[in-house]
Amino acid sequence: MEDTPLAKNDDISSSNSNSSVTVTLPTSGRYRVIVSTVEKGGRGRYTLTIR
Repeated sequence: MEDTPLAKNDDISSSNSNSSVTVTLPTSGRYRVIVSTVEKGGRGRYTLTIR
C-alpha cells in the first residue's frame, strides 16, 4: 500500500480553524482515513462521512 496523502486540511480559512475535506477517490480499492488534531494532545469533535 502506498502512503501518499490524497487530501489534507488544517484550517478552512484564516478566520475559521475548523477543517473540511471532500475527496472523490480516483479508483476502487482500499484506502486509509486518518482524522486527528494538528497539535499533539489536541481535542475536538469529529464527524466522518463516507459515501
